[in-house]
Amino acid sequence: MSTNMKTAAFILTMLHSAVASAQQKPTTGYAPVNGLKMYYEVHGFGDPVVLLHRSFMTITNNWTGWIGELSKTRNVIALEMQGHGRTAETFKGSPIEAEYKKLSPTPDEFPNFVKRVVAMALKPYDFGADKLKAANAPMFYIHGDADGVRLEHISEMFRLKGDEIHGDLRPRSTSRLAVLANTTHVTLMERMPVIVPMVNDFFDAKPHRQ
Repeated sequence: MSTNMKTAAFILTMLHSAVASAQQKPTTGYAPVNGLKMYYEVHGFGDPVVLLHRSFMTITNNWTGWIGELSKTRNVIALEMQGHGRTAETFKGSPIEAEYKKLSPTPDEFPNFVKRVVAMALKPYDFGADKLKAANAPMFYIHGDADGVRLEHISEMFRLKGDEIHGDLRPRSTSRLAVLANTTHVTLMERMPVIVPMVNDFFDAKPHRQ
């Protein structure tokens, strides 16, 4: 093979590698959305598919492996929602900012208020099973059967307060548990007609005789 042919083959190989590398690297940027600069990535070619991550997640830790597979045949558009990953949190012009400035004695401190709320949410907290069991106040646990909280966890909390007592054989616990059918963590707030009577009955209940 002549020197010129070898040089041409080398150049073609490098160009192919460069094109493949370019195809593997996503297009990234920030899209203006209602005053927010939302981070996005675009991978692959073909019919578009949009990936939206879960709460507290990012593109990286929610879609590992998925983007690589989907982008083989599709144009994958992945976003990072407000306050997640590379998209900043902003409450400017939001209802929560309006209410804070309306009700707070320090209306100009809203940015610091947001920082404190975020810091508090990021701090791990465990009330502790021993403290829950030792609390004297009766508790009423109300959950949906399709709630994000595991039913096993709900049962354990009630067990700590109520000991799963057979109420026909001995005095019952003053704490209560209600699991509402066909109810999620979000739609629980829509079950007010069911929940309010139970709550009123719980508040009006007299202590059981021991």
